[in-house]
Amino acid sequence: MRIFLVVFLALNLQGYRGAGVNIAQLGTASQVDDYGSHFSATNAVDGNNKFSLSITSSQGTDAWWKLTLPSVYFVDGIVIYARVDCCTYRLHGATVYVGSELAGTVNYQQGQTVYPFSDLGLKGSEIKIINGAKDAPGATDSYKLLSLLEVEIYGFKIGKFRIKLFKVRAVAVLDLSSMLYL
Repeated sequence: MRIFLVVFLALNLQGYRGAGVNIAQLGTASQVDDYGSHFSATNAVDGNNKFSLSITSSQGTDAWWKLTLPSVYFVDGIVIYARVDCCTYRLHGATVYVGSELAGTVNYQQGQTVYPFSDLGLKGSEIKIINGAKDAPGATDSYKLLSLLEVEIYGFKIGKFRIKLFKVRAVAVLDLSSMLYL
């Protein structure tokens, strides 16, 4: 008597930051206003975390940036890049939301220009960053413009998942004939 074991393998599950899926470019970026024509909201999701900036002319908590996704997504990670040429402290106290849920608050640290928020487990179709109202330690000016170099959103679309199943035949063959007489 031979018994064939059938093994199913679930593959191709794509997910969050660990899988490297940045969904920011799938959405539409907007902000309260532009500091100038070269500082639009779309600069924060153009994939360039070196040069292009998104800057509002509104200040304090009146300044916001928003990304609207085409549908509801599971968001597990957000990475915010602050400008590196100056004024990195302007992000201090900025709050980050996925839908209406708080994902985190930027706590400025001198020399830090990348602010990751991970293991969020939130869902929504809108990511919003609202500028902070606090003066950061080491601030050299009183401007509270919202300045973003880049925003990365890691997650996946909520809905039907297509899982590819592969059937493996004859992974193991067991001969149980000697055990039948016990």
